[in-house]
Order: sequence, then C-alpha cells, then structure tokens
Amino acid sequence: MGQTATGEGSSPSFGLKHGFWQELGEADTSCCLDLTGNVDCDPEDLSDIGDLIRVIDYLFITFEPLCCKEETNIDGDPDCIIDISDLTWLIDYLFITFTLPEPCCGCCDE
Repeated sequence: MGQTATGEGSSPSFGLKHGFWQELGEADTSCCLDLTGNVDCDPEDLSDIGDLIRVIDYLFITFEPLCCKEETNIDGDPDCIIDISDLTWLIDYLFITFTLPEPCCGCCDE
C-alpha cells in the first residue's frame, strides 16, 4: 500500500498536507497571510468596513479577543500593540489615501 497523492495544497484560508508520511517540522502558525487589515478574519482576506467595526469593538466596546492579532497590527508596530493608531491607519486606507496597510510582520505571537 502506498500513498498516491502526496504534497501540499493551500487556499487563502487553509493549508493541507496530502499523504500519511509527513515531515514534521515547525508549523507555520501565522494567521496573517499577506497584508494586515483583515481584522474580522474574512475567508477572502479582504479589508472592509466590517474590519473597521471590529477594531472599534475591540478597542472601545466589548474588548472581545481578536481572531488574529497580527491582522490588527495595521501600523506594523514591532511590539504588536493594538491601539488607536491601527484604527486610524485602517480608516486612512479604506476612505482617505488608500495607502496599503503594513505587511504581516510575524511579530505577534498568538
């Protein structure tokens, strides 16, 4: 008995390793895929008004934990502090200058 389908596959939301013989190594645990800003963890990795509402909710209303803290580090703070600067950056990106948010930094340990 052998494994006929081996290798790796992925989508914007998931990664998959095919086959039953796997190389064990350090797993990629980052929830941030490319650029920051997908605060509500939309499976299409989009930044929109829903993300803005989620940041406001996190900072000022319910303080519920974020699904991906690194996605909310929109200003690229190396200490991964989520604050009003991230909210301001997201507003600027969505409605004013359309300057892209910072790329994922890998600095927010979940």
